[in-house]
Amino acid sequence: LLQVSPEVQVARVESTRDYIGLKRAQCESLPTFQARVSDGYCFETRNDVASVQISVRLPLCDKNQGNIQAARAQVAYAQQNVCRVELSLRQRLARTYARYRTALATVEEYRDHSLPDAKEAYELYLDSFRNRTAAWPQVLVAQRTYFQISVDYVEALEQLRLSETAILGLLLVDGLDEPPGSP
Repeated sequence: LLQVSPEVQVARVESTRDYIGLKRAQCESLPTFQARVSDGYCFETRNDVASVQISVRLPLCDKNQGNIQAARAQVAYAQQNVCRVELSLRQRLARTYARYRTALATVEEYRDHSLPDAKEAYELYLDSFRNRTAAWPQVLVAQRTYFQISVDYVEALEQLRLSETAILGLLLVDGLDEPPGSP
């Protein structure tokens, strides 16, 4: 999950970009050569003039150490950012997985015990009412309990499916929701 997550991939690209910036800063401390060729016209002697300039920049005192240190710090920050994103994803996955396990246990409890028991109680009260051994309010209470447990079961199934979708979708959820704090 963490290897293919887009958030981790973005953090790794940023880390690579900063590493390239470090290599560039290290190369800038090397001597640089510049050559320049120009032509023109001298009005005093009325001749065409050409000039060649060659310069060498030797970094004797300034070896670009400030930029190199800044680039190293940026690389270290980017590498720590990759770790931060991975830890954040692990934490989100752990919370989502805990919700999944809770929802799964709830669904199994409803499916295996609560729902069949409530249905059986309702049917028994209904049969008792037909045999004139139970009052109608008892049947209504049993029916309401059965329906409420059915609704709770559907809500638990919804939570289970939402958690499964979040895990299988690499925790990329709520992409179409408004960001917090927007007007």
